[in-house]
Amino acid sequence: MKVKKEYFIENVSLIFYKIVLDLVYVFFICDEYRYHLTFKVDFDFVRFTEGWILCILLISLLPRKKTITSNYLLMQFVITIVPMLVIYGLYERSRYFIYLICAVHGLQCVLEKVVKVRLVSSTTLLQGRAVNKNVIVLITASVLILTLVEFGLPTFQSFNVTNVYEIRAEKAVSGILAYFLFWFINAILPMVLVYSMSKKRKIIFLLFSALTLFLYLTYAHKSWLFSIFFVIAIYIVSKLDLYRKACCIAFPVLISFCMLCYEFNKKLLALPSMFVRRVLFVPADIKFEYFDFFQHREKLLFSEGMIGKIFRMEPRYNKEIALIIGDELGELGSSCNTGYLADAYANLGTLGVVLFALLLFVILKSLDLILNKEHVDVNFSVLSYSLFTLNDGALLTRLLTGGLALLIVMLILERNRSQEKGEVSGTKDTLFTDG
Repeated sequence: MKVKKEYFIENVSLIFYKIVLDLVYVFFICDEYRYHLTFKVDFDFVRFTEGWILCILLISLLPRKKTITSNYLLMQFVITIVPMLVIYGLYERSRYFIYLICAVHGLQCVLEKVVKVRLVSSTTLLQGRAVNKNVIVLITASVLILTLVEFGLPTFQSFNVTNVYEIRAEKAVSGILAYFLFWFINAILPMVLVYSMSKKRKIIFLLFSALTLFLYLTYAHKSWLFSIFFVIAIYIVSKLDLYRKACCIAFPVLISFCMLCYEFNKKLLALPSMFVRRVLFVPADIKFEYFDFFQHREKLLFSEGMIGKIFRMEPRYNKEIALIIGDELGELGSSCNTGYLADAYANLGTLGVVLFALLLFVILKSLDLILNKEHVDVNFSVLSYSLFTLNDGALLTRLLTGGLALLIVMLILERNRSQEKGEVSGTKDTLFTDG
């Protein structure tokens, strides 16, 4: 009975979340940002009803397990699916695309419910912990040294948010430094932060936080600072066994708080703008734009990115698709990347959406199969930021150049070290342990 009551509260909270986003879209997004080409209201009762039916159906399909896969599917529903349903219900957007996205998300949820996995033995790498430490030291030192050599000590201009785009343009990076920066932010930093919190290594935590601040001052990417707070928050709520409540209840409460602050003082526009508009509605809007652009045009077939470079594929368009979509949205010169499902459609159409949804499910389910079940809170916290970035990033890009594959390997090395020491049932973390 207690479990059913908890599920009921979660379901009601998610319905309330949809109501809150509906209201925010109409009375804030389409009002404050009405100059944007696609932030408009064109109410149609049938479409609005469809959006609500799809939302309630997907809420009923959400898995309730304590696994990495289940945790991610809830994250995907909250930050990706619901904002898209809101836009679809209140503005004329593709019915085919929203049904396709909801179908593959529902398929992932059903598979998570029916696929049973048990922790399996894997080949033990005796020096797994040493390998991880060496990788961390190598990438961290490379990022610090190359940044200092290339740009020297930073100023404090990045604290003025009006300067960030100018600073980014001046300090654009490429080559090995670009890879190391992505690997540090998306893989090394989350792992070090989580394990230093888990083992109470305050000095290590502060050193890596300070290094991230140094990188922000140099390169002015706000998301890098956000990643610290995001990982910390996920770790805390996961350790307290409050992750589901945080997604279901805290999100609508936090959005409502941001809107109340803005209504109280219009100078606090940055709160709802950065959190509600930028994190939720802009990525949702861009996904629809990608579908509209590629619905009747030639697909990319992976001509952009690492695969295209490896096979020396000719580009399908005269410039990068992210820049083309930026032009389509009236944001000339802006690079509009999109989430892994819309990117899959841009490359392979409907087949790509299904294949990449299944590929991500297989990756996450494999981690549930390999990693220690007792460490779900730690493992998911480490992975959380990389998984979060799939809302506006391609899956292959995140895997190959964004650090997700590296992070998965490092987690497996940690798991193998635990098995060698017979600690699977002892729930000891191994990174930064003594001896």
